[in-house]
Amino acid sequence: MRRLAVITMGLFLISAGQLRAQATNDLPPARDPFAPSTNAANEAAPPRGNPHARPKDEPADQPRKQVTSQPDDLFPSVLVVSGSSAAHRRIEAALNAEVTFDYLDHRLKDVVEDISFNHNIPILIDTKALEEFGIDTGTPITRSLKGIRLRSALRLMLRELQLTYVIRDEVLQVTTPEVAASALATRFYCVAELLPPNGDGQVLVELIKTFVAPDTWCGSAGVPSVVYIEHLESLAVRQTEEVFHEIEVLLATTKRLAEKQQRRQAEMVGGTLP
Repeated sequence: MRRLAVITMGLFLISAGQLRAQATNDLPPARDPFAPSTNAANEAAPPRGNPHARPKDEPADQPRKQVTSQPDDLFPSVLVVSGSSAAHRRIEAALNAEVTFDYLDHRLKDVVEDISFNHNIPILIDTKALEEFGIDTGTPITRSLKGIRLRSALRLMLRELQLTYVIRDEVLQVTTPEVAASALATRFYCVAELLPPNGDGQVLVELIKTFVAPDTWCGSAGVPSVVYIEHLESLAVRQTEEVFHEIEVLLATTKRLAEKQQRRQAEMVGGTLP
């Protein structure tokens, strides 16, 4: 019954007649309410080029194509980090770039160095976690992918080794799923335009908890959590990088549906619909 009630609230949110004005640019700096801890990186992968990973017909000086077919597929967030988040934004931009992978029995270490060089982002290998997991950085990689985003290509490539990646300490780290699950960060999402007419942000909290990683949410310190901050009209979310991506897709989809419903209601008021 609780799940049905949450779905009903989500549908009510989408069909709300009056959406509140967006206040993203006015969002003041926010303190991390979850007090995130920091973790040191383990192994730096110095950038090194590998011509095998670049298509033969692609000029060396040609910039990598950015995926623009879905410019609003992610909902904007404010990332809470120590210092500037410019490095994090650069990594996120690289992860959204379209790539071509063509590796044949290349060592994991060499593949990581090649990706770091080609996309101009710092990538580390968590050697300690990999060694405890029984994987060596010399493990051969054979993978051919074309026309997908870097984030998807990395997931597919690393999944074969039962590995994943996280963005932590302003670098992209290749590590194990267990370590990634403990690498929590905090992001704030201004959701003023998604609030129902009564301004109850708890509707969005329940929507996220129901449809995104429902087994991970808890209100205790040091574990994933999401809270609505009324005076900021924002969500504060403590989660992993992979879950952040799912949350942003959900919020962006909700936004598009709400905008579509708003346009339809405006047309009805204007008398353009029967």
